[in-house]
Parts: sequence; C-alpha cells; structure tokens
Amino acid sequence: MPAQPTSIPASPTTLEQQILELINQRRTAAGLQTVTIDGALSTAARNHSTYMASSRVGCTHIGQNGSSPLDRAKSAGYNGQVIGETVACGYTTALGAVDGWWSSPPHKAILTSPNARQIGIGWAQNHQTALMAR
Repeated sequence: MPAQPTSIPASPTTLEQQILELINQRRTAAGLQTVTIDGALSTAARNHSTYMASSRVGCTHIGQNGSSPLDRAKSAGYNGQVIGETVACGYTTALGAVDGWWSSPPHKAILTSPNARQIGIGWAQNHQTALMAR
C-alpha cells in the first residue's frame, strides 16, 4: 500500500538541503536567480518520492491515482505556477541525483528555467523528486 501524504515539512532533510545547494550553485554559475524551498511543493515532492519508493513503480511522473505534478502540488496547497518536475531513482548522494538531472537535457531545462523562483525537493529511499515553480 502506498504511503499516505505527510504534513508540510518544516525544513528540508540534509539530503534535500544538499540538492537545493547544488542546484542553486549551478543556477548561479549560469547567471540565474537562486530558488527557495516552498513547504507545499516539498510536501508534494516528498510524497511523490515516497510513492515511487514504496509502490516500486520506478521513476515516473505519474503519481498515485494517476496524478500529475500539478495535481500533486495543488493537493499539497501550492497555488503558484508549476514549471516542471524532475525525478531520479537509485542515487545515494545528492551530487549523484543532481549530476544525473544535469546530464539529461529535459531535466536540466526544468532546473535552469529562468522563471523559477521556488522549489520543492523530496527524497525517499534513494528516489528523488524536484518540483520547480514560480
């Protein structure tokens, strides 16, 4: 049975914070504004990572009950505009996950969107999700 949604996280876990720092370092190096953690987006991202890990569906953008990234963000209470979602599976370090995203042009495009101002990051059992929004 998939895990139930969690409440809005008060702060990112150590691994989630490391992902944020790595993404912001790379955004800054590219001349882009840094992004800040949003609690609702992080809830959506963390719940999706937990779903991927517990249901063994692998890496997917389709969530529990067929939900989309936008559905999950809205369900978690986010009212802004979602730019996109990146997912990764099997990485044991924040650097591994971010390097994987950066080596994938579609994922890198989401993470380097010049319109992005907020991010939600979730990590569960080596399944990672990042939701970019503005």
